[in-house]
Amino acid sequence: MARSLPNPLGVLVLMLWRRREPQAQTEVEPGRFFRFWRWTKRVAAALAIALAIGVLAAPTATNRLLEKERERIRAAGEPLTCADLVRMQTLPPGTPNAADVYQQAFDALDWTPEEEELAGHWSAQELPPDWVESMRPVVESNEQYFALLERAADIEACVFPVDWEKRADAEEPHLAHLRSAARMLTARALILAADGRAEEALQGCGPIPAMMQHLSQEPTVVGQLVRYALISIGIRGVEQLLSQCDPSAQACRELCDAFGEVELSESFREAAKGERAWAREVAFDVVREGLPRSANWGVRLAEARLNIDEWLYLRAMREQMQASALPWPEAKYRARAAAERAESMPWPICVTTTMMLPYLDRVAESCRLTTGRLDVCQIGLALRAYQAEHGRYPDSLEELAADGWEVPRDSFTDEPYRYRREGDGFIVWGAGMDLDDDGGKPFKPSSSRTAGEADSEKESEAKRDYDIVFRCSR
Repeated sequence: MARSLPNPLGVLVLMLWRRREPQAQTEVEPGRFFRFWRWTKRVAAALAIALAIGVLAAPTATNRLLEKERERIRAAGEPLTCADLVRMQTLPPGTPNAADVYQQAFDALDWTPEEEELAGHWSAQELPPDWVESMRPVVESNEQYFALLERAADIEACVFPVDWEKRADAEEPHLAHLRSAARMLTARALILAADGRAEEALQGCGPIPAMMQHLSQEPTVVGQLVRYALISIGIRGVEQLLSQCDPSAQACRELCDAFGEVELSESFREAAKGERAWAREVAFDVVREGLPRSANWGVRLAEARLNIDEWLYLRAMREQMQASALPWPEAKYRARAAAERAESMPWPICVTTTMMLPYLDRVAESCRLTTGRLDVCQIGLALRAYQAEHGRYPDSLEELAADGWEVPRDSFTDEPYRYRREGDGFIVWGAGMDLDDDGGKPFKPSSSRTAGEADSEKESEAKRDYDIVFRCSR
């Protein structure tokens, strides 16, 4: 019997059914999907709980870290708040305060806005030819003003009344008044020199070192920068006076001793501590006071971020202050590195530190530069005193030291300052920030400020190519 062929349609159905069997078997195992879903929910719940715990614990943990840094400041007896600055700036009852007499002088100054602008020309690199004579009527009409400045210079203690608890609104008008006073005193000295009264001219500069000393207790960096400006004004005046007249050896010695009493390095570090306390309260406590009282997640995270930000600020300030005591240029690199470490943190964390952290390395540069200018000015006065006593200049600074004079060393290299004769006079110089001897090449600021006042980054870099110079032409 012949075999019949299979039905083609049946064969096709059978093949399709067999191909679906494995797929059908996998689809009938729903437990695997549900197990994956259950584990996903558990992991998500664990992460949510961990995040909630982290948000709740973050302010406490970061506050513990911050409080440790604050305690370090308190243990060192350093100011931490604006109230601390007020206590530090309070004199014992009955103590004579030079600031009171200075204020009387400021009130007694009688000049027009045009005359005030004329006095400000002293900060220009090149004075107008008739500047001294133009200032004569201003000087002659303010005898009481000068008498009060001299009286204030004789008082040891000086604290200007500043309400630091006003925080960002604290005003320091005395700083601008003292700059004007230094210019007026210098103008008077140059007028006396022009009249042939050399002795009185040099003695008339005496209140300027006193003002420098009175500003040594200013609790912020700005106050110290004004000190450096006063020193620059005074030294420039002395440089011109010694090139125009022949004061006695005694007058030179007295002014040299007065400049020698001016201390800058320690005052800078103390001012940096005050700056830290003021800025900490202005930048961080004010923000904390503005946060809502609710304890929601956003507020808790904001508190934690602020704690870390303040901790970074306090640590960076401490490291910069420690660096300032090191030899140059290590001090420069350490201070800049401390600031850059703080600012390298993610921006949302260090946003306030980035805005408030001063580059103390630049202020430290100005401090060392001004120290060097004081040094070469003292040496210049000593050389003029030596010339007045011996009828000639010494051949070297070693010869000056052998005559009993204390000769300081370069504030940047700690090596001896350089000295040479030039015509009838001399030049004294130090290597400066670049540590290279440029042969007595003076710095010429590109702005209208004097070298001691120039503090922009552009001018700070320009100063590296010049020396610290004191020149006398007679």
